[in-house]
Amino acid sequence: MESATELWIWRHLGLRLPPDWEMLQYSLKLDSGRCAFADRQGFRLEMTWRRVTGAPDFDRMLSDYLAKLADEGMEGGHRIEQCGFQGLKGVMDGQTITRFGRFAADASCIVELVLPWPDGRDKHLEQAILQSFHEVVADESGYSRWRALGMDVNVPVSLKLGSCRVEPAHVEWRFMDRHDHLALRFARRGMVKEWMDQSVQSWLERDVKPGRKPPPRWRHERIGGHAVDRVEGRTLPSGWLRRTRPLTSEAWICQEDGRLYSWVAEQTMVLPERPLKCCGGE
Repeated sequence: MESATELWIWRHLGLRLPPDWEMLQYSLKLDSGRCAFADRQGFRLEMTWRRVTGAPDFDRMLSDYLAKLADEGMEGGHRIEQCGFQGLKGVMDGQTITRFGRFAADASCIVELVLPWPDGRDKHLEQAILQSFHEVVADESGYSRWRALGMDVNVPVSLKLGSCRVEPAHVEWRFMDRHDHLALRFARRGMVKEWMDQSVQSWLERDVKPGRKPPPRWRHERIGGHAVDRVEGRTLPSGWLRRTRPLTSEAWICQEDGRLYSWVAEQTMVLPERPLKCCGGE
């Protein structure tokens, strides 16, 4: 399944899914939240998480859950086990649904995967998805990885995802520090040939608006086959104190998919060499 799947990483939880399954719903909350994926037929997977203080009593929890679902109209409900997950199978509103739970130790979360089967249960696909589930811990340098909605980023583990903007031909993530101040911004823009009538450097200058004191430092280089424009300097003065902030940003058009990728750091921090990736494997 691996060669024909897409890797998704959200909230330090990773899954491999069919390439035509898209994320339609997501949550920014770390303590409890939900992501939902769908294809042309409708919703295909729901992943929920809830932070707990320790490993739960799954036997008791699933027994209570089974009784609750039976009260809600599930028919033929029974316990199942697959790939280290404890779960339930039943029929709701004429459709087979399988539900699986697991304790994610590093995140200290109960993770539930719910799979509705509009055309009947596909055990091979179900097994492949469950086997692909894994926790994505910070690397040795203290960076955590997020991969979804066409972007693949590595950010300091101290930052949290504060907002996610998803629009046609535009995805933008904003990562915040512990004071909820903007630290990092990543973006991916499509349909570039239809709207972009200037150089990447000119676009980047308009996007980040670097201050003139001190003069911004520009650099143009090729990285991984891409022509990358980079600027380092300070932001324009803002607020009644007219303060400026450190500014570092890069932008380029991916030669493989033709989209414009950019990232902006508005705080002093040590970043990986390529905090945002556009292509070149997983």
